[in-house]
Amino acid sequence: MKQIGYAKRKNIDLEELVDKFELAMKFQPQKNGEISRFKKIIDFLLENIKNNRSKKGIVFLCIGTDRSTGDCLGPLLGYKIQHLESKNVKVFGTLDEPVHANNLEFYRRIISRDYPDWFVIAIDAAIGDEKDVGTVNIHIGSIQPGAGLGKKLGTIGDISITGVVAPEHLANCLNATRLSKVMKMVDFICEGISVINLAY
Repeated sequence: MKQIGYAKRKNIDLEELVDKFELAMKFQPQKNGEISRFKKIIDFLLENIKNNRSKKGIVFLCIGTDRSTGDCLGPLLGYKIQHLESKNVKVFGTLDEPVHANNLEFYRRIISRDYPDWFVIAIDAAIGDEKDVGTVNIHIGSIQPGAGLGKKLGTIGDISITGVVAPEHLANCLNATRLSKVMKMVDFICEGISVINLAY
């Protein structure tokens, strides 16, 4: 509340407020206290959506391929959180059944047909500034898978979670990404998701 009041006094416009909020949703897995902050923000977003929309459950859509170390964040996470599946939680995208560029449209149709009133959290690897490699980000709104590689796969998700696996100038060399770097982000996201309230 204090930050919003300060923003009003300084006449900060809506776009700048959104930018500041997005900054608050950038996490460094190795930093103390980040997992607690991650949980609080996800819980806050889910509670507000529950209160404002009639959603019946949560779909975790974990996008990526196990054939590339730089793009395996999604299926690794899906593999680690598939035990969370219940009557109101569904996980798509695992090591055994990854969701990637070649079958994303198929899963988009399944979600539209079978889970039209569910809240979709899309999770994917991302490229970004070199200083941001290794960070995890939460974004309000959909994700555009493959955009960093010039692919046009459309958008999906109500909230998106991304892990920055490589700088933009190495976008075509994702196989050079260290698996240990990806696993640190996967473990961080998995821990954060595992402790949020998934009851609908």
